[in-house]
Amino acid sequence: MTVFISYSHRDRDFVSSLAKMLVHARHNIWIDQWELNAGDSIIGKVQEAVGEADALLVVLSQASVASEWCQKELRTALVRELDEKRVLVIPCLIEDCDIPVFLKEKLYVDFRDNKGEAFELLDRSLSKVSNPAQSRIETKDFHTDWSVDWGDFDGEPVFEWLYVDHGPSIPYSVVTRIRLIVEDLDLLEFREMAKSGTHIRFGCDCLKKFLEEDKDGELRIKIEDENEIYETLPFVCPDGRNATIFWGVRRLGEDNGMSTLFSVDNLIRMSIQHSERVLREP
Repeated sequence: MTVFISYSHRDRDFVSSLAKMLVHARHNIWIDQWELNAGDSIIGKVQEAVGEADALLVVLSQASVASEWCQKELRTALVRELDEKRVLVIPCLIEDCDIPVFLKEKLYVDFRDNKGEAFELLDRSLSKVSNPAQSRIETKDFHTDWSVDWGDFDGEPVFEWLYVDHGPSIPYSVVTRIRLIVEDLDLLEFREMAKSGTHIRFGCDCLKKFLEEDKDGELRIKIEDENEIYETLPFVCPDGRNATIFWGVRRLGEDNGMSTLFSVDNLIRMSIQHSERVLREP
C-alpha cells in the first residue's frame, strides 16, 4: 500500500521529516524527492503514483493551496475516492490557510500545535489501508471482514486466517477458517520472522501455492446446511518445509432452505492481494 504525499516544495523540510517518521511506522511512502530520477517524466511518474496510491496525504499550507500542481493531484485522488471508494484522502494542516472547499468536510490532521498527537492520529488513520493482517473486502451485495493471526500451538508455528461474509442483502453469514501449521519451522526462527514483519509474506506465499494446487476446484463448494464443511491436508511450503493446512466453512443465521455456492479460493485470493499491496515496496 502506497501513501502519496502531495505538497508544495516550499514545505519540503516538513514533508521530508514526516515521511521518515511514517516509514519508521511501517508505511510505504511515495514522495517525488525520493522517487524521481534525472530524466524521468515528472507528469507521467506523478500521475502513475497518484493513480496507484491507496492513500493521499494533502499537506495544506499557504503555498500548497495556491499551487495548481497540488490542486491537480488532489482532484485526481478525489475523483478516485468517489468512483472507486478505495483511495483514502487525508488533509494535513501545517499552517493557517484557506482550506479548499472540497476538503472542508473532512477531519484534518492538525500539525500546527501538538505535532506528537497529530502524528498519532495520522498513523492510526492510515492503519485502515496499511494493515497487512486485516481488512474489509467490499462487494455489491455483501462484504467480507477478515484477519490473519499467528502464534505457536503445542510448540509449532501456526497461522490462522478468519473470514466472515455478511451484509444486509443476505439473511445469513458465512465463516471461513484456514489454519496453516508449519511443522518444519523452528519457533525461534518463526518469532524472528514475526519481529521483522516477514511472517505475513511467508503466509501469503503459502496460500498462493495452496491455490495453485487446487486443480480440481475443491475450494468452490456448495453449502446446504449448518454443518461445517472442512478438510485437513498435508502441505509443502514454497521453501520446502512440511506443513498441514486445515480449512473449514460454516453458514450461520437464518436458514432460507436454499443451497449457497461459495468460493473459498476468491476469499484467499483477495486477502493475498490486500496483504501484498500493503507489503509492497513503493
